[in-house]
Amino acid sequence: MRRDLLRRTLAHAIERIPYYRRLASEGRVAEHASLSEFPIVSKELFSRHFEEFLDLERFPDFVLTSGGTSESGPSITIRNVEEYLASFHYFSGVDPAEPPPLDQVDGFTLDIFFNSNGYGWRKPHGWPILSVTLEQDFHADMILRFVADGLQVAGRRLHPNRIQAQNGPLRTLTGYLEATGFNAADSAIVDILVYGGHVTAAWQARLERVWGAQLRTIYGLSEFGGCNAVECAGCGAYHYWSAWPEFLGLRDDDAVERGDARLILTSLVPFVRAQPRIRYDTGDVVTVVGRCEATGELGFRFRGRMASSLIGGSGARPATLVSEIDVLEAIDDLPEVGRRPHSSETQIWSNPSIPRPPYPLGFPRFKISAGPEGRAEGGLIAIETAFDPEAAPRKAQALEARVWETLLGRTKPELREAMLGKRRPSIRLLGPGRLGVRIKAAV
Repeated sequence: MRRDLLRRTLAHAIERIPYYRRLASEGRVAEHASLSEFPIVSKELFSRHFEEFLDLERFPDFVLTSGGTSESGPSITIRNVEEYLASFHYFSGVDPAEPPPLDQVDGFTLDIFFNSNGYGWRKPHGWPILSVTLEQDFHADMILRFVADGLQVAGRRLHPNRIQAQNGPLRTLTGYLEATGFNAADSAIVDILVYGGHVTAAWQARLERVWGAQLRTIYGLSEFGGCNAVECAGCGAYHYWSAWPEFLGLRDDDAVERGDARLILTSLVPFVRAQPRIRYDTGDVVTVVGRCEATGELGFRFRGRMASSLIGGSGARPATLVSEIDVLEAIDDLPEVGRRPHSSETQIWSNPSIPRPPYPLGFPRFKISAGPEGRAEGGLIAIETAFDPEAAPRKAQALEARVWETLLGRTKPELREAMLGKRRPSIRLLGPGRLGVRIKAAV
């Protein structure tokens, strides 16, 4: 079925999208070209030719932005409600215009979000999903009230049994919950779906302990909102079902079926019609883990942005020596590391009477820079600290050794030589406020 959708998408692009109509008229793309005959499109090119990638038959419903904290700048995405509804129908198999009868509903989903990427579609009309924003402490109290008491609907008291939440607000809510002594483990919540950033092992264990629920994650981009890669219960990797992924070499455009690769993504009609992206270079590095026995599809794991990954290795194919995820896993739970607090955390704890949780909430501040000619050798991992490393050299030395030990432990055996060589990547600790970057890493 997805191959049919891909063919429809490519035909739609040639027929309706000005950029691809121009390529076809210039003979650069054939009328019935296969996917590999289309050019790879960078975020910069897509932004520069913004209106050439649009097909607006009516006034659009949503405008979303993404990448405002990345080096390439923000990307603008136009979406319509029927695209989201098509994606909902595809994944659920039911008509979104027909919500289930209330006597067949055993609970509802709490959809916890923060409008960091703009106002987007949340749910079909009448479905048992309650969307609530988290910005202030009274929002947190309202959410916890729903968790504890549920909601009376048509004479029945329904309790939330699922949560779907952005990574940042969920961290904030969990910290608030523990700091105020709320017991969520005895609630009806059994399943939590997290999106909007990598969940480290430390935070996965914490979320499952505090909420007493099973955790699942999805990988996605705001540019492909609603068309996300789902974590597979069989192989544990991600699969795309409502978009078409290609996994290409880190230094070339050869297909990769196992190992590190660039993720190139194509949207599919009908899930995206107004602004299709054909062979869109996401700028992300993934590790392809092979074909899933349950689905037959290639599975992948997210590693971080290509621009902030150290690429090296001496084999036939280059590999990711150090990625954003590696550094994040090494420092996410260390109190000595400087933080970029989520906006919800900043606003809630502007009230000094609210106790703090016994662990850091904000996202670690760090930056990975490649060495000469973009190589891993001579690369730099700069980490902002919560203390002055020059005033506390022993503390700084211990922190650096701890981070380095964790990074080595995450390194594949065939890459350890590069990590231990004379031109190995170095770690630099910078005091509070000295990192000077806005990027939020992989979270």
